[in-house]
Amino acid sequence: MTAATRDDARSRTTEVRSVEVDEPRLSPELNAELTDELREVVGEDSVWVPRDRVHPSQGDAVEHPGVRGMRVPRNWIVSQVAATWVIVGLIALITVVSGAGAWWVMGAAVLGLLVTMGLLIRTAFRMMANPERPAATTVARMEAEGVRDPERHFSDLVSEFTAGAKPR
Repeated sequence: MTAATRDDARSRTTEVRSVEVDEPRLSPELNAELTDELREVVGEDSVWVPRDRVHPSQGDAVEHPGVRGMRVPRNWIVSQVAATWVIVGLIALITVVSGAGAWWVMGAAVLGLLVTMGLLIRTAFRMMANPERPAATTVARMEAEGVRDPERHFSDLVSEFTAGAKPR
C-alpha cells in the first residue's frame, strides 16, 4: 500500500478535529477554560479521530451504559455495606437460634456476603474510573452552569480527542 493510498483510507475513516470546546449550554468563558485544560491533557491543538465518534465538545450526549451511567450518592456504598452486614447478622442469628441442623444457612449467609461485597467493590472501582479531572475551580464553574458530573464530562471530552478511545 502506498503512502497516498494509506492517507486516502485514513481520511475516509478519520477526520482532523480541533481540540476545542464549544458547548452551547456553557458560557464562552467556561468553554475557553475547558479548551485550555483539554489541550493541556491531550497535548495537541488538533488530532485525528474516527469520524463516527460523538462530539461531547459540541454538546452531544454520551451514553454511559450500566452502573457507571447512574448518578450514585457518595454514601451509597457505605449504606449498602451496612445493610449487607445487618442482613448477614440476622441470618447468622437465626442459624444459631435454630440449632445445629441448619449449618447450610450460615454458608448461604457467607456466600451472600461475599457476592454482595464483590459487587460493591466492583461498583466502587467503576465509579472511580474517571481518569482525567479538571481543576477544582473549573469543576465549580461547571457545576454552577448545570453540568451534572463535571469529572465524567471532562473525561468524555478527553476521550473525544484521544486516539483509540471511546467516551466512557
